[in-house]
Amino acid sequence: LADVGAATRARALSQEALGILERKRGEYAKAFERLALSMSDFASIGDLEGVSRVEAATGDVYRLQGRLADAASHFEDSLRLAESIVDPVTRNVATANALKGAGTVASIQGNYELARASWMRSMEIRRQMDDAAGVAALLTNLALVSWFVNDLDGALRLNDESLLLWREVGDRWAIGQLLNNQAGVHGDLGNFAQARSLLQESLVIRRQLGDRAGLALSLTTLAEIHVNEADFDAAIPALEESLEINRALDYGAGIAYVVEGFSAMNAGLGTFSQAMRFAGFAAALRKSIGAPLAPAERARLDRLLIPVFAGLDDETINALSEQGAALVPSMDIDALFASD
Repeated sequence: LADVGAATRARALSQEALGILERKRGEYAKAFERLALSMSDFASIGDLEGVSRVEAATGDVYRLQGRLADAASHFEDSLRLAESIVDPVTRNVATANALKGAGTVASIQGNYELARASWMRSMEIRRQMDDAAGVAALLTNLALVSWFVNDLDGALRLNDESLLLWREVGDRWAIGQLLNNQAGVHGDLGNFAQARSLLQESLVIRRQLGDRAGLALSLTTLAEIHVNEADFDAAIPALEESLEINRALDYGAGIAYVVEGFSAMNAGLGTFSQAMRFAGFAAALRKSIGAPLAPAERARLDRLLIPVFAGLDDETINALSEQGAALVPSMDIDALFASD
């Protein structure tokens, strides 16, 4: 209808919405195409808020691909444009959006102080706007950082507050993510039954919505719970399905999480050599994409690998890690699994 009526702004808004939907489905090439068309239309009518918003949306797609430098560049452009908007209300909306994205990239890179600062600035604006969905999203992100630094009580509290808002708003995509996060915190607390219950709801939502990236994450989290319970038969199909999705999406951080899951599982099974090859691959992959494990995640993996460190000498551990790391440049995951 916008095409027929030559309604440029309506067309730009429609392309933006379609681009965001494609991003949530994991169709990143289509998302880039939609967002580029949207940005062109917004620019042609001088709508700086629209351009700023689409810059941030484009940054989100790059973030999900693990291209963090590109993501950060788009969020910086989004913030620069937002701060140049004359109208104060419009400027605040655009600034809050750009700050949220910039904080997310900082969090992935391990810069939690910058992440918190960006999100708190964005939160202040969102509360002034009475934007429940925006506040809920930021609470979700702040809970993640609390989880990453092992403040489990803080993470639970922020997640519960966020979940109440998301259920009021009715955003099932966000609820699926939040349930996964809360399950992870419960897993760290040893509440495995509660974690599995939350993940089952998360998985149902994500399958129904076609949220492939989210589905892969929830499967990885579920596998981690099974590994902690030493239920390796249940962990394997969850890890295999998650790996298949992450490889299809070419999502480096997601692949690293899955490989770390296989590493922990092999440690529990007593196949120490394979556990260290997996660990070496994941560590090298994380270094190559600039997405380190959070302190709490590092501690969790090290705890699961204790039998390996006790069962192998340092020279063997280093050699096996290097064998895994050597496969990262070619991303030869099949060869990693073929090792004996």
